[in-house]
Amino acid sequence: MPQEIIEWFYISPGLMRERKVQEYLEGKGMECFLPLTDKVVVRNGERKHYKVPYIHNMLFVRTDYNSLKQEKVTLAELGMPFAWKMLPGENKPIVIPDKTMDDFIRVCEERNTIILENYDPEKLKEGDFVEIIDGPFKGVRGYYCRPLKKHKSVVVLIEGIAAVSTTYIPQYSVKKVSETEN
Repeated sequence: MPQEIIEWFYISPGLMRERKVQEYLEGKGMECFLPLTDKVVVRNGERKHYKVPYIHNMLFVRTDYNSLKQEKVTLAELGMPFAWKMLPGENKPIVIPDKTMDDFIRVCEERNTIILENYDPEKLKEGDFVEIIDGPFKGVRGYYCRPLKKHKSVVVLIEGIAAVSTTYIPQYSVKKVSETEN
């Protein structure tokens, strides 16, 4: 019997149930990633810090298709349904390459500004596909751009789903690469 392929899938749990679905699937041995951010709420003069999803109804799951398909039925019976995010115009769930997902997770989880020694940079322009060659984001690949007016950064793009931007990345800390290079 052929071994199932382990892949990253993008699913959409309903009604802000991302964490419950995540906990359930992790309990079944599946790897999940829920992009979170800090939120501060002031009630009665008291500040409370919460971790909340960057985008509601977005959860990434790394498993094989048939296992996730089985758990979809169980979760629906438990009142925690989710929808597959499908490729536009096709009847196939979106599968995210491991490298893209690894880079996406690293950038979501790490909020560091990179300060590196200067050396002679190659000329880059916005939109070039690059790899970060030093610092905490070393190895991350994405598009060199300026999402904010002041600083250049690298954006890791999951086509048609989401993009996450690093903090400031100086031009001398990236090199231009081909999108097809591994």
